Amino acid sequence: SEAALAAEELQVAERCYAAVGDAAKARYLHKIVNMMAEIEAETGQVALTHFRVQAKLAVLNKQFKKAELLLLQHGQVEEAMEMWNELHKYEESIAVGEANHHPAVAQLKENYTNWLLDTHQEDVAAQLKERE
Repeated sequence: SEAALAAEELQVAERCYAAVGDAAKARYLHKIVNMMAEIEAETGQVALTHFRVQAKLAVLNKQFKKAELLLLQHGQVEEAMEMWNELHKYEESIAVGEANHHPAVAQLKENYTNWLLDTHQEDVAAQLKERE
C-alpha cells in the first residue's frame, strides 16, 4: 500500500489499504480518485498534477503546510482554512484567514473561543485574546 502510494498508483493504494483494514485511508484515497476523475472529465488533463489532488496527497502524508501553500498559491483561501478546520487546527485556520483578510475570520475566532470556553480551556482562550 505504501509502495503503491509512493508510485502514485492511487487506485491500487486504495485497494491495498482496504485489504489491510485501513478504512480511513482507503476512503480518503477513494475521494481523491473520484476528484481526479472529475478534474480529468472537466479539463481533459491528467489530474495527478492538479493542485487540489497534490494538496490532498500532502494532507495524507501529513505535510499540512505544503498542502496549505499549494491551496494558497491558487487563491483557495477558504479551502486552506477548511483543511485546517477538518484537522481541528483552528488557530492555523484563523492565521490563514487573517493573513489573507478573509471575511469569516471574526466568526471563526468567536466560534473557536466559545468552544474553548465550553470545553473548559480558559487558559488557551485567554492566550488567544492576549494575542489579539
